[in-house]
Amino acid sequence: MQQLKIKFQQQINYIQCKSIIKMEIEKQLIQQDQEHKFLNLPPNFDIYLDDCFFLNFNNENILPENIDSDVSSYKNIIINFTEKSNLLIDGLEKFIEKIVYKNRKIEYFELNLKKLGKWHKLDTSEVIRLCKIIQQVNKVKYLYLYFDSVSEEYSDDIICSIIDIAFVQTNLEMLHIELSSLAQKGAGQLGSIKLAQTIEAQNKLKHLSLNLHGWGTENDQQHPNQQDLLQIIQKIPINLNLESLYLCCGGWKSWGNIRDIDMQQYMNELKKLQNLKYLMLDLRGWACTISNPWETIFTNEGATYLQEFLSSQINLEWLNLKLLGWGDNNPSFTSQAIMSIGEGLGKLQNLQFLNLDLKKPPSSRDFQNKYSPYSLVYLLTQIRNLKKLTRVNIVLPNHCMIPQVKKVLQYITKAVQDRTHIIEVLKLMEKESVAQMYRKEIIQRAIIAIFGNQLKF
Repeated sequence: MQQLKIKFQQQINYIQCKSIIKMEIEKQLIQQDQEHKFLNLPPNFDIYLDDCFFLNFNNENILPENIDSDVSSYKNIIINFTEKSNLLIDGLEKFIEKIVYKNRKIEYFELNLKKLGKWHKLDTSEVIRLCKIIQQVNKVKYLYLYFDSVSEEYSDDIICSIIDIAFVQTNLEMLHIELSSLAQKGAGQLGSIKLAQTIEAQNKLKHLSLNLHGWGTENDQQHPNQQDLLQIIQKIPINLNLESLYLCCGGWKSWGNIRDIDMQQYMNELKKLQNLKYLMLDLRGWACTISNPWETIFTNEGATYLQEFLSSQINLEWLNLKLLGWGDNNPSFTSQAIMSIGEGLGKLQNLQFLNLDLKKPPSSRDFQNKYSPYSLVYLLTQIRNLKKLTRVNIVLPNHCMIPQVKKVLQYITKAVQDRTHIIEVLKLMEKESVAQMYRKEIIQRAIIAIFGNQLKF
């Protein structure tokens, strides 16, 4: 048992300063090395887990009776499956039940069953039983649920049972729900309604993370109902104090059939959020037309609604905007749409961090003439005028990287790096109480030393 405690303690350093949303963003970007190395996530997401019970299931056969009897003293519980585990559903239920009934004062609860699903799929009754046990802990402040791939049975019953864990909470400040592939085949109208009701019930949220990627794509592709998504988004602004929002809607139902009117309704609801500081918005594929490329359903008008939403977020400091494949196979989506997005970004004068993804889909055959050099230069020029940027990463389709576009992109990257160095020097001088009269000279010397050139004041 002592060795187990030591193992837990070794994990604490990794867990400290990690929030639900922060961890999720890292997981989403871990497959893209360039972005993952680039990311420096905002410190405001940090939750210091100084009283943390961390159990990482691997090949070891850890049974419930071996769990520390003093588990009731922990406020933060993290259960993670990293490898194949010998602990199957009965043992898992007993273990979680032991924690739940010994400890009703849990503030942070994280359950990550992603890897469990690779080795042992749960049936509907097992998932529902497990969820009912977890629902007994109903005063959690920070809730992280990762049930992706946990079952091969797909139904609204499973989706609703998982969401009910959040629905019964009374003190939630941060909520993350990750269903992904589980929801691709199982999520229907009932799942959407339950999720909307849950967001409405949790009206004190400060941080909300919803990964709805692929929601219902396999069971509703022929009959898309974009109102399902609208009723979810309509409930988000109820949380007036929401500071950070992670919203992944890429692949929502029949995602090739998102219309201008849908975009207008979604963005009008999100515009009601006036206190957002951190936003990750994943709308990959929304401006595509995959089934009927001759049918105009998402045009440049749809991009203007995104522009209007971005322009409304004047307090935004951190933005990760994923528009992968926008315009693919859609002749009604032109360079004007890219310029509209640039207009929206140009209004974010408080922005310090920007990650913009405009990559083309891997299988695209209709992308080579989509964005004109002028529209991309215009987009980049708008970003260049954001004076507070200290971190920037812009991913464009490879065929767009012509000399004039590369030049502006390199200029932005260099300018942001220079600004970051200067800010660091200023902070250091302030910390060391350097007199104002000496700061100009010190900054000038620092610029020469770092950049090899002079900067006019």
